[in-house]
Amino acid sequence: MARPHSQRGVFRVYTRLSEGLAQLLFYAALVLAANALFAQAQPAVEAQYQDALTLFEKRDLKSIQGAINLLEKNIDLNAEHLETQALISFVYAHEANILSQLGQSSTEYLNSANAFAQNVLLRDPKNKFAIKTTIYLLMIGGKNSDAAKLLSSEMNEKETDADLWYFQAALTDGDKSLQSLARALELKPDHVWIYSDMAFRALRLNNLSVAEKWISALETRSPNTADALMLRAIFSAQKKDITAASSYWSSFESKAAGLPVIESLKAYRTK
Repeated sequence: MARPHSQRGVFRVYTRLSEGLAQLLFYAALVLAANALFAQAQPAVEAQYQDALTLFEKRDLKSIQGAINLLEKNIDLNAEHLETQALISFVYAHEANILSQLGQSSTEYLNSANAFAQNVLLRDPKNKFAIKTTIYLLMIGGKNSDAAKLLSSEMNEKETDADLWYFQAALTDGDKSLQSLARALELKPDHVWIYSDMAFRALRLNNLSVAEKWISALETRSPNTADALMLRAIFSAQKKDITAASSYWSSFESKAAGLPVIESLKAYRTK
């Protein structure tokens, strides 16, 4: 007959095994529950991604912010969703550029855009949004030669991405620049970003006649956008027409209520 202390030892081993099995089953249940929640979230993630993409394609200020809101919700639901990471990197780059054009800090957006893009490229080196983000960030950072080198590896005469043609227009000179710009607008005649970015470039050079042409073109192609009102306010401020600047600002503030760029634009009102 086994001694009593040996029986107690066996009992202790059995108890530990039982506790370990119970713990294992508990963690397995947690994993299954997490997988179930993840599966339930996937349709919402895909739907919100598509909605964000549709919004972003409009490229006006309100649509860009709407896309950011949806994509950030997606990150909360599924941080590993590659398409969301890729798109939000490009959207953040756009927001960063708008803020920098207004003389405001865009470091947080720039860093986030770069982090998302690099993470996507590690998993999908050919991802178009991540590549476009990288080119755009290089341009924003003044590294035009590096941007042009990366762009050249993506471009060919049959390219149908208006963004890439616009990048080429911005990174080249003379006829090639003009032809690339024309091709970008041929592919996407209502590309709000191109009109507003060209207007900003002219305003930075204080070339008001060229800025006026691009702002007018934007108003024709995409009427009633907050972007055009913002550009009109800046344009008027640079002309020292404070009355017009104030009027356009008020209209912009009403049109773009809640947008982060409103605070940035206040600097132009007080010049």
